[in-house]
Amino acid sequence: MADAVQVSFDEENGATILRAQGSWTATQIAIIAAEIDRQSSAATGALVIDAAGMTALDTFGAWLLRDLQREREALGQTVRVTNVPERFADLFTAIDRAGRGDAAVTPPRPTVLDHIANLGQSVTALGRDLHGLLEMLGQIGVAFIGVIRNPSTFRLTSTVHQIDRVAWQAVPIILLITFLIGCIIAQQGFFHFRKFGADQYVVDMTGILIVREIGVLLVAIMVAGRSGSS
Repeated sequence: MADAVQVSFDEENGATILRAQGSWTATQIAIIAAEIDRQSSAATGALVIDAAGMTALDTFGAWLLRDLQREREALGQTVRVTNVPERFADLFTAIDRAGRGDAAVTPPRPTVLDHIANLGQSVTALGRDLHGLLEMLGQIGVAFIGVIRNPSTFRLTSTVHQIDRVAWQAVPIILLITFLIGCIIAQQGFFHFRKFGADQYVVDMTGILIVREIGVLLVAIMVAGRSGSS
């Protein structure tokens, strides 16, 4: 019953004192809001919110006070919040900052010219990518033609060395990773398929995933990461 009285308005030195008492939390917010609406209509002059009697406060209660403060300031009244318990000070500060952010100017909607500019930038970026791809293919073609015209320039030893380093030496780690991923998929699939009596399909699922999807993806990632970096 100590929290039965939540809100009280008093007149003092020409100002209205709102004494916030008890638990200002989500469970009491409807009662508090109704009491504020009932008593605040007669409040005139400056409004002082005395929070010394608060025993509990959450975001709902702090936001309710913020709304009251903003509403009264819109009517030309001066509003002050005093005697905020130290344990609630950070919450009041956060709510006050969030409230000030409500009036932020919304960014303008993009115009037709903006869309055209974005399209032009996208086309330009695509052109640069295509130019790089064609340049790489051109260099490969020129090198290939040069080898055909002058076979003595082809370095067989270096080519075999690179194939061994990039491909053959990567086989063990790729096999290991693929095997472990397959075991994990089979284990997890068995645990979940067993709930529906479909555990006999785990082998088919694992084979299809590894051969068609995950195996190819893992090999590509390992070649790009391991062999490319080496």
